Amino acid sequence: MKLTDLMKDISQYISVLKPFPDEYIDITSLNIYKNNQTEFTTGCLYLGNISDITVDLNNINFLGIFIQNEVNIDLERYNLNSDICIIKSKKEKYDLFSELLNIMNQEIRLSLCSQRFFDVVSENKGIQYLIDIAHEEFGYPMIIRDSTFKILAHSYDVSDILQLTEDSNGDKYLDEETINYIKYQNIHKKIHYNKSIKEENKPDNWIGTLISSVCVEEIEIAHIAICEWKIPFNKFHFKLLESLNKALSLELQKNNLFNIDKKLIPNYILSDLLEKKYLDDDTISRRFHYLNWTKSNSLNIMVIVNKDNNYFDSKVPFIMQSLSAFIPSNNCVVYKSTLVVFINDSLIHNLIEHENKDFINYLKLNSLYAGISPRFSKLSDSWKYYIQAKKASEIAQKYDINFSPFGKSIPYILYELLSTNYDLYDLNHPAVTKLIEEDKKNGSNFLETLKQYIYFNNSPSKAAEVLNIHRNTLFYRINKIKEITGITLDYADEILQIYISIKMIEINSRNKTCFNTYTGM
Repeated sequence: MKLTDLMKDISQYISVLKPFPDEYIDITSLNIYKNNQTEFTTGCLYLGNISDITVDLNNINFLGIFIQNEVNIDLERYNLNSDICIIKSKKEKYDLFSELLNIMNQEIRLSLCSQRFFDVVSENKGIQYLIDIAHEEFGYPMIIRDSTFKILAHSYDVSDILQLTEDSNGDKYLDEETINYIKYQNIHKKIHYNKSIKEENKPDNWIGTLISSVCVEEIEIAHIAICEWKIPFNKFHFKLLESLNKALSLELQKNNLFNIDKKLIPNYILSDLLEKKYLDDDTISRRFHYLNWTKSNSLNIMVIVNKDNNYFDSKVPFIMQSLSAFIPSNNCVVYKSTLVVFINDSLIHNLIEHENKDFINYLKLNSLYAGISPRFSKLSDSWKYYIQAKKASEIAQKYDINFSPFGKSIPYILYELLSTNYDLYDLNHPAVTKLIEEDKKNGSNFLETLKQYIYFNNSPSKAAEVLNIHRNTLFYRINKIKEITGITLDYADEILQIYISIKMIEINSRNKTCFNTYTGM
């Protein structure tokens, strides 16, 4: 325990008159100094009146000392160049001393519990045994589930407060009502931004539920929920959950629940498709019965990468496990340090056509980026559409777009081609350049108005809504823009040139933002 943590814990009882010069000292192993001691050694923690110390403080190297404030004390006669803190207490000395001991005892208990968790992991007794031990320490019902809401382990008393369902294989899952609640409350996003959360809106016999994500290689693979059943949580439980999370992460890395089946035949078939090794669709069809795919008239290819390509290969098993909530594992292949997914008819509608929000949130939470190819029908063309999906994933990664269909990546590809050889400002349509200057000079909003008007060409009402102005005000501005620039907006060529100019400016601005974020500028 750091000294700074201890100071925070007792801050409600004291006011600091002279702070410690170094509050990051580890005080876990300090001895408590007693008033009747005749020797004062290093590694002592003292709480009391400075005048009660019976030894000479001069030139003694203290590791840490609390001294309760006294009125009109002569501090000149003490050596205060060591780690001394002068405080004024709102409690009696012995009450504060008792509070201090409680805090330190809690830290000792936390260390012992944490050690017990990691001992279980080293004993290789499995995740259920780890949850049983954790249940003994927490004293609350607890459950751990994966991204498909499958139960990996739970304490014996969970069934008293939670309904579980069981499939034909004997695997247990959360019931539909609980799953819908988790999705409706957006629990995943709350956990992502807060590491762990206390969810209050639960059944009457639950005061709340402490929920936290379990990650391996920065990939969220499971959630643990600890049910605050009748007795409220305290600060200790939040700290203990951090240790349990680390132990669960280690356990799940070696647990067979998270080993990918070695489906070598599907893997080599899909890899060969990407490398253009099959010459005709008949040959492909003869081999594809191994994959156990449902018959599909069309496909998309998705390439999934992680941020900056850091240690992606080591993360793949856990990505595939968590991804199984959306895509069957036999649709995936690891290829050239990316995860390539073949998306058939049964997945296209929900996953791509409607840009599934749950899937996009999954990508964001795990710092993953997906590039998606256009739809195609001939499996022998897979290599060509893989290249397009790969390019879209590179665009997604570079510009921080978690879900990037190839069609929406084309302006970014065009931007990179043009910016390599030209100054983009010189390629602007004259009207765009004129409006930039006009906005800068007069503080107007003409360029944004023109952009929204072009983007929503068939719906001026929508453009006005986005701009937060009246429809008539929109038309007034457009007429003013035509007057200033001389454009008519009657011809496709003119509109296309203006659109491209505005899009290049937008991407250029985003590129600078992403670069600064990446470099820390």
